[in-house]
Amino acid sequence: MPRLLWPSMLLPLIIALPVHAQISASAAAISNVELGNASYAKGNLDEAATRYGAAISADPKYSYAYFSRGNVRYLQGDLNGAFEDYNQAIWLNPVLAEAYTNRGLILRLHGEMQKAIDDFTHAIKLNPDLAEAYNNRGVALRTLGDLNAAIDDFNHAIAANRKLAEPYSNRGVALFLQGSLDRAIKDHTRAIHLNPLLSAAYCGRGVAKEAKGDLNGAIADYTRAIDIDPHHLEAYQNREAAWKVKRETTQARENNDRSIELQRLAAKDARQGATGR
Repeated sequence: MPRLLWPSMLLPLIIALPVHAQISASAAAISNVELGNASYAKGNLDEAATRYGAAISADPKYSYAYFSRGNVRYLQGDLNGAFEDYNQAIWLNPVLAEAYTNRGLILRLHGEMQKAIDDFTHAIKLNPDLAEAYNNRGVALRTLGDLNAAIDDFNHAIAANRKLAEPYSNRGVALFLQGSLDRAIKDHTRAIHLNPLLSAAYCGRGVAKEAKGDLNGAIADYTRAIDIDPHHLEAYQNREAAWKVKRETTQARENNDRSIELQRLAAKDARQGATGR
């Protein structure tokens, strides 16, 4: 059997909050946050960041504005700025569970797994029904190799919110690592049903299918993952390996060229974003 390249499957779940979550703020701050939320919903992150910044200027104690700007900075790739905003939101509002969860994501991306787990755990203590916190802690635990604890967290996430696709797919990864291929495929399929655009679920299901010897099914899933996300490196790498097994050398060569290009771009992005907190 060929060596399978397992997708990273981070599937972070960043959390937004309704504007009424903040207990009090000036009228100008609330107005700017509402305008920022509208821009955020439209995908205009620069305008949203500007509005949240204006809200902070109007009311420097408005924790929701810091939290919301942190979300925008996270999505823009400014992890250091997001981390600072989440810190400020937590300092102003120590019971804001979602801020601990999102800060934990950044800690995990920096490789500080135990600190990330501590943040997720604190979020769960503040809000035992916070599915995203369970999901993200499960990913961290899986990264550390504690598959049983990870699966338990994914189970909790699913129980808290059965409409979230990510916990199903993340549980599928853990089940695959435990050798439960059929259950892994079932979980990824469920994730795809909930979110047909979740490329990682197709890639994960493809890995499980390939492990069962279904090369055609695996290639179809890898291809679908790539159609959804043309920068999905793991899907390209896995599809290349599958095509090599099928002796489809032309497709494998083209796939390899794209994989090399994506790795070069990823390395460039990593160098540009390599700033310490």
